[in-house]
Amino acid sequence: MKRFILQNDSQPITFQTFFRKAKCTAIGIYLFLSPISLQSDELPLLNDSLSGFVSHEQEKQIGNILIRQVRAQLPTVSDPLSSEYLQSLSYQLAENSTLFSKDIKALIIKDTSINAFAMPGGIIAVNTGLFRYAESEDELSAVLSHEIAHLSQRHFARMVAEQRNQQITSMGAYIASVLVLLTVGTEPGIGAMAATQAAAEQSALAYSRKNEQEADRIGMQTLVDAGKDPNAMITFFLKLQNADKFSGEQAPEYMLTHPVTDSRIADTRTRISEYPKKKYQDELEFHLIKNRLTVIESDNLDTLIQKLEHSVKKSTEFQLKGELYGLAIAYTERKQFKSAQRILEKLLKDDSSRIDFLLANAELYYEMDDFNKAKSLLEEALELHPDNYPLSMLYAETLIRNKQIPDAIYLLQNMTVTHHEEPYVWRRLAEAHGLLGHRLDVYLAKAEYFYLYGLNEQASAQLKFALPLSSGNFQLNSKIQERIKQIEQEENEIRI
Repeated sequence: MKRFILQNDSQPITFQTFFRKAKCTAIGIYLFLSPISLQSDELPLLNDSLSGFVSHEQEKQIGNILIRQVRAQLPTVSDPLSSEYLQSLSYQLAENSTLFSKDIKALIIKDTSINAFAMPGGIIAVNTGLFRYAESEDELSAVLSHEIAHLSQRHFARMVAEQRNQQITSMGAYIASVLVLLTVGTEPGIGAMAATQAAAEQSALAYSRKNEQEADRIGMQTLVDAGKDPNAMITFFLKLQNADKFSGEQAPEYMLTHPVTDSRIADTRTRISEYPKKKYQDELEFHLIKNRLTVIESDNLDTLIQKLEHSVKKSTEFQLKGELYGLAIAYTERKQFKSAQRILEKLLKDDSSRIDFLLANAELYYEMDDFNKAKSLLEEALELHPDNYPLSMLYAETLIRNKQIPDAIYLLQNMTVTHHEEPYVWRRLAEAHGLLGHRLDVYLAKAEYFYLYGLNEQASAQLKFALPLSSGNFQLNSKIQERIKQIEQEENEIRI
């Protein structure tokens, strides 16, 4: 499972280095992040005048750069099954939101702290710690809906609009400013950068809380419209508040950027009471993914196995299945194959077509080095679920291990079309080409992999290595030259 934790192969660009490249001073960033005063409880009218400062298209471009910078800094979980789940849930919520573009991009950060954040352009990042902390899909959805509300209300763009008279207008300054906001948190970050400006700092804090209340209101409506339980928002708030009061340690990271106050909880309770009471269905898939991620992020499988073995004796139905599933994956990782097999046989007997179980069963034989059996199981699963991304990725890896590398390359190339922005796909494609000594194709695949990690210089270098190898193919050579220009132009645009 450790193959699902990806970091760029080169030295990552630190936030400090990024800020130096942007030549963005601390006071400049502070001014850029100064608050917008809202004079009433009415939601602001977000019209074309706002787009005059930062258009939707600019936000999308900025978001594409930001997601690559986050990948460069933080270990991301590339597990296709978990990624597909978060992507699907985020899209479901976005479809029921007021977001201008429903094109959400979601990624999972390997970090045990409780945190999630949104970035301009429809980017949402969720820590594995949040999955562990949430007890239902509704609670996870409450956090995602809140973040989507930050996007739909264009809080970042409103910061730009408020500071339109400042000389911080470049994309580089904007990106650096947002990274400060996401990295150190709104309130602590602003306080650190403007410690001597008490009045301005107090204004910034008020804006932050106003923003959070607005995101609560919009997010709750999104929850309801998506068929999720609005009460999950209050239960999650109370958990955060209790964790902050009784842990005796540092407050949850999410509390630093999303402070939970008594007034905020009271306001949320009032709004919940306006909705009719009804029963909501728990979702098994959440519990499966929650436990899968617990195994992926674990640094001590033996302890985790003991915990799961004890926990399954007192769990509810969906929790039980989720923990059994996690236990089977952990057993597989620890090479306790017979124990894993017994659990998976039981799970498949109850639900023979669920992708999670089919994938875990194939992963079991993959780890046993029985690649023929794994390949056979995956082919049967793909007949039930054609073109499924998680099944297809494991199938490609199995083909590679089964010495059917050209077939794997064909499959991976198709996936670079359907999942063009997944670094995991490009990495596996580069590795497959490398096994056959396809230098040109290795360079091209690695270029896209580096690019998706915000390593533009390394990506450009790979393409330049590819250029002389493509000299006999005019069309490909021209495409490579054009791609180099695109990447270098983007690199220039994020500099001041």
